[in-house]
This record gives sequence, C-alpha cells and structure tokens, in this order.
Amino acid sequence: MRPRLLVVIAALSALLAVPALAPAAEPTLGSLRGPWAGTLTGADPAIEISVRLSGGKRGSTIAFTGDIECSGVLIYLGRRGGSFRFSEQVRLSDPGGCTPLGVVRLRMRADGRLDYHWSAVGADVSPGRAVLERVLLEG
Repeated sequence: MRPRLLVVIAALSALLAVPALAPAAEPTLGSLRGPWAGTLTGADPAIEISVRLSGGKRGSTIAFTGDIECSGVLIYLGRRGGSFRFSEQVRLSDPGGCTPLGVVRLRMRADGRLDYHWSAVGADVSPGRAVLERVLLEG
C-alpha cells in the first residue's frame, strides 16, 4: 500500500473508534413532577411563586404570595419546541392583584432549573418571568 493511503485509512479508523456523544435526554412532562419555587421578576414588590407539577395533564397547582395572595390550577396544553405549555386558572382570593386566566410556558434549563414565562389571557397585563428551582422535600 502507498503511504498516503495508509495515512487516510489510519485517520478514518481513529474517527470511527471515537464513540458518538449521546445527545442530552429531552425532558418529559413527568420529569418536571414535584414542587418548584421562584420570584416573579418585574413585580414591585416581588411576588413569590410556588408551583407543584403533577407530571400529568391535570392536578398541577400554582400559588402566589407577597403583596398578592392567590392560587389556582395549571392544565397541560401540550409541548411546543422545548416549552411545556399550561393554561393557568386562578381562584381570585385577591381580586385586585390577580389575573384569572393566563398561559404558562415552562422550559427546562441546562442547570436543572425551569424558565417560567407567563402571559395574561383577556387582560392588559405585562408578561411575567421567573426562574424556578426544585424544592427539596425534607423527610
């Protein structure tokens, strides 16, 4: 064999011997299951958010504390790209500060936290954002 051909064969053999890197596993709705918490940005004063995701289409809850006190349910609408979309339906315990309907988009970050994006439905309210961290349960 010619030396040039040997070099090409050796290079191809080295490339084939390197294992392919497995892509990171896509998060599933079930992988989001559990309690999450964070602070809504853009709110003055700050509004704390607590989200408990059921991992299913129904059964997830959300609560806001701080200057406003309200809670509600999240109903899974589906996935678009890397975002999980939910309909938010809030029970108005504080009608002056809570918006009854919204859409929540959650996206898993590489660091294991969730990007939270909220937009109102049928109301002229600025969108909200937060970074949610998984709440570790003691016990």
